[in-house]
Amino acid sequence: VLLSGFRQTERDRLHQSRDGSIWFSGREYETAVYRYDGTTLSRLGEEEGLISGHVSDIAETSDGVLWFGTDRGLSRFDGTTIQTYPLGPLSGGVRVIFVDADDVLWCGTYLDIFRFDPKGLVGMGKRDNLANHQQNQSASVFAIEPDGKGGYLLGTEWGGVYHLEGPSRDRLTRTDFLGSNYVRNIVRSADGTLWFGTADGIYKQGEGRVQRVLERKWIIGLNADDQGHLWFGHGWAGGGLSRYNPTTGAVETFT
Repeated sequence: VLLSGFRQTERDRLHQSRDGSIWFSGREYETAVYRYDGTTLSRLGEEEGLISGHVSDIAETSDGVLWFGTDRGLSRFDGTTIQTYPLGPLSGGVRVIFVDADDVLWCGTYLDIFRFDPKGLVGMGKRDNLANHQQNQSASVFAIEPDGKGGYLLGTEWGGVYHLEGPSRDRLTRTDFLGSNYVRNIVRSADGTLWFGTADGIYKQGEGRVQRVLERKWIIGLNADDQGHLWFGHGWAGGGLSRYNPTTGAVETFT
């Protein structure tokens, strides 16, 4: 469906809210997040109260409140009003938001990961060994996925996979089970298998071992459907959308 009212550019984030509406954001040069309710396209940007129109992630808590991660911090939208929570200028902004079972927000930024608290945002970064191994700085956090034991696995830029654990999720350790340090996606399929989208392909962790199952450059989007297939986008331009069948190994490209 071709929608009018915004530039037909690449979409970075899609989210279907509890009322059935589709929310989506664009690349860095977009200045808003959009909502399509099946009939009407509406826009939410800085003019309406967002802390920034450069929205990198969209999440929703169980009460239907939407959270937008931006290059300047977080915005909270309850359907009527917007509240903003700025980050420090050195954070680089929020890249990913994960909402846990208690409706707590965990946010990955360009320099750290933090547990959201309206009273203050304290993150774990380079001082906690969250390091980019190609540059002398903290690693950007791309992905946050539960480990199934109360902790989280973090996919990072040139830092590999980190494990956030402990009673208060305050202990951060680096793992070394992947062959790639650039881990943009971590998803768990219905059978419990973990899949990692990296700079050199898709890795699988299951049955006590890790293996690369598909060689591709720059996996930038990865998700699993109800049938167990993996959908992925690869390459910074022109890679298209593909579907991988883990049972047969077949790959079908659609665009």
